[in-house]
Amino acid sequence: MKMRKLFAGIAAAATLLGGLALGGATANAVDADANTGVVTSNATFKFTVENAAQWSNRSLSYYKLADYVQYDSNTADATASAYGVQTVNGHDAAIEAALKTAGITVPTGVDPMAYAMGLETGGLDQSAAKPWNEGTTRKFADALKNALVATDLTVATLTDAADNAKTVSLPAGVYLFLDTAASSTDNDAKVLTAQSAAMVVSSGTLDKTDKVITDPTTAAEVNLKNHITTVAKTTDDKDNTVSTGQDVKYTVTTQLPITTGFANYTFKIVDTPGVGQDVNKDVKVTVDGTEVTEGTDYELTYDDTTDAAKFTADGAKSFTIDFAKLLANAEYNTKPYYGKTVVVTYTAKVTADTDPVTNDVSVNNNGTEVKDHTNLTLGKFDFVKTDAQGNALDGAKFTIEAADDDDTDDVVPVTPTNAAAEADANGKVEFKGLADGRYLVTETQAPSGFANFMAKFYVTISGGEATDFEGADAWGLAPSLSGKTDDDTYAVKNVRNITELPKTGAAGIALFAALGVLLAGAAATVFAKSRKASRMLNA
Repeated sequence: MKMRKLFAGIAAAATLLGGLALGGATANAVDADANTGVVTSNATFKFTVENAAQWSNRSLSYYKLADYVQYDSNTADATASAYGVQTVNGHDAAIEAALKTAGITVPTGVDPMAYAMGLETGGLDQSAAKPWNEGTTRKFADALKNALVATDLTVATLTDAADNAKTVSLPAGVYLFLDTAASSTDNDAKVLTAQSAAMVVSSGTLDKTDKVITDPTTAAEVNLKNHITTVAKTTDDKDNTVSTGQDVKYTVTTQLPITTGFANYTFKIVDTPGVGQDVNKDVKVTVDGTEVTEGTDYELTYDDTTDAAKFTADGAKSFTIDFAKLLANAEYNTKPYYGKTVVVTYTAKVTADTDPVTNDVSVNNNGTEVKDHTNLTLGKFDFVKTDAQGNALDGAKFTIEAADDDDTDDVVPVTPTNAAAEADANGKVEFKGLADGRYLVTETQAPSGFANFMAKFYVTISGGEATDFEGADAWGLAPSLSGKTDDDTYAVKNVRNITELPKTGAAGIALFAALGVLLAGAAATVFAKSRKASRMLNA
């Protein structure tokens, strides 16, 4: 019974193998090859996740390491079968090499998997830790993963199960499962699930008394210890409408990855500001709320190195934050850093006067990407300058300034850099590069030949367009117009003399007040002259 003792030791050590189901379930009928004793019955391998998003853009592939072999009855029941472990035919060399990398040297002529699983100490082990950074099985799985090529692997056909789990039915045995993930092409998804480390998983039930595998087909259950990487890019402008010349602060938020099982893990943030802004080179990076150091924890590189303080964005120039140094830190997985929130901030000045101004960001998580973007809009409006008869006038000059009337909402107008405009030959006056909000427009110079009665009005920009006008001058030169449509033309008048001023409302009152002042002046003059004449006659 030398063979029995060998496999009893193997089975006992197999309790340390990740994914091996332990329990006292009644053995099911198991099929085995009549010549080799290799178990041919299937077992279910179940993979669970904490969040359904962990299945996004991924699949599992497998490489079988060992078969179960029916070899003898157990001591308690001579009719019951027990099972041992045997390396899959043709996989010996690759497995033996990977075991050696993990520190397990297989004696010549000995089955690699049987030996590694049968060692009382120093053999393959298991851990429920997240991440599983150390141990012989971790080193073995990583070494074997790196040695395999695509043709060595088979993609698992996964079936949906309850609670976001998935299962695959495979011949009972011991497997290496590899997780793969694809790049996200949906900018609105903003979520990426990174790869899990390579996993060694085995089916089977262990009889703890006799220390033998009594049912090799018992299902194995593994929790995928992958992580979800999200990215979000935001600005400090509440409604993402901006004015030319406005300073904008950008914030990128993501999470550091679990790097277990991967050599030279890549984690980079690549930010590409769009046309219409000067980007300041004032990047600040924090991890879990604490600022980290450029050159020590990350490397920051700019495509444009012409100016040390800023660069002009063109939609192609990027800057990259590479976290390779932090990931290589000996404390990265023990402190741990993985899963901690990374926040990147920088500022830019908007130089465009038309929309949109876009900014893209991508997170390269070991070859897979997740993306997000911001979209800033700038509004504009125009009006027509006319005389009292409605004829277009050129030469009138105007200024515009922010005049917010509500500090509690998200709409914050900002006076643009170019806050002056002049009527063209068609009388058109245009202001561009405006954030949503309320503005005051003031005439500063009347056209040549016209009286110095200046128009003034408020305009509300919403959705990048003028929606409401409110006359604000005493002369009624700028009328009020609510709910402007594309078919409406807003006209602001100039007059050659006081008699052309509107005769109704406040403007009419102002006119009559002006006339009253003139008449009063004339009366005073006449009275003064009358008194002077009277004195001369009485002299």
